[in-house]
Amino acid sequence: MLFERAQKAIQKSNYAEARNLLETLIDTHPASDYVPRAKISIADSYYSQQAFRQAELEYRDFITFFPNRPEVADAQHRIDSIDNKLSF
Repeated sequence: MLFERAQKAIQKSNYAEARNLLETLIDTHPASDYVPRAKISIADSYYSQQAFRQAELEYRDFITFFPNRPEVADAQHRIDSIDNKLSF
């Protein structure tokens, strides 16, 4: 339920609300199968807002905690993209 509400908030560009919901999910249900998806969604929300430093931290956190997830390749691609954006 929290994850679905967060996704709806993201679709409406309500990123702060979405992150709040996702962090609540992570804090209250740490063993949930939704936790990895919540972590990557938090990173993506920062990326969408062009808050690249925070997005990079969240992507790196995701890779550290979920190194075997299929989303790791996308997270690494986003980090590389951020590095390119910030090097200009």
